Amino acid sequence: VLGILFLLLGAVLRAVSGPQQPASLAIAVGFGIFLLGMIYTHSRKDATGESLTVSQRLQLTGLFLFPALIWILSAPLLSLIENKISLFLLDQVTAIVFFVFDTLGLVIEREGNVLVLPNGRVGVEEACSGIRSLIACLFAGAFIGAVFLNELWKKILLVLFSMGFAFIGNIIRSLLLTFWAYSYGAESISGFVHDATGYGVLAFTAVGLMFFTFIFNFKLRFEQRDL
Repeated sequence: VLGILFLLLGAVLRAVSGPQQPASLAIAVGFGIFLLGMIYTHSRKDATGESLTVSQRLQLTGLFLFPALIWILSAPLLSLIENKISLFLLDQVTAIVFFVFDTLGLVIEREGNVLVLPNGRVGVEEACSGIRSLIACLFAGAFIGAVFLNELWKKILLVLFSMGFAFIGNIIRSLLLTFWAYSYGAESISGFVHDATGYGVLAFTAVGLMFFTFIFNFKLRFEQRDL
């Protein structure tokens, strides 16, 4: 009932204000609560047909707590938190790109979040800060951890790795785009080059998450093979 109430609240907010943060968050929370409620409601007997106690049903529901509530991550972060993270990432991306170019002895100047190159000016926009890829990778890491990993510390570590992959991947993308603009002009990075590097970051993150998922499960597979 509580889950349905949250879903209805989110639906009303979405109808009034559109797909904004409060509406999306209410829908995600409602969906998670509804899933947990369904699991508890239908877990009355075990595989042998014996009735489960309330404590056993709560313990069983608790096993699904992580995968049920990760859907909250699909909702936009609180505006204040998201803005602060976005501004921090934006400054870090610009500073690192400038540092690399300056260290290599290439001609570059920094004016806030704008990099001045010999062939033009490249502005590091808010969308290029990596906040979107960070949220996407955070959700992907949490989902993969919930489905394929069986220990909490592994799930948490995979989530942290996913955020690290998002940040590193976005730095690499920003460097590639800036080098391209340095060589062929600022206008050359729009279109295919811009989109291709974005897909490359996604591929980099996906391969990294699959690699660490395999590493975390390697010992388990080895033990199962011996059995």
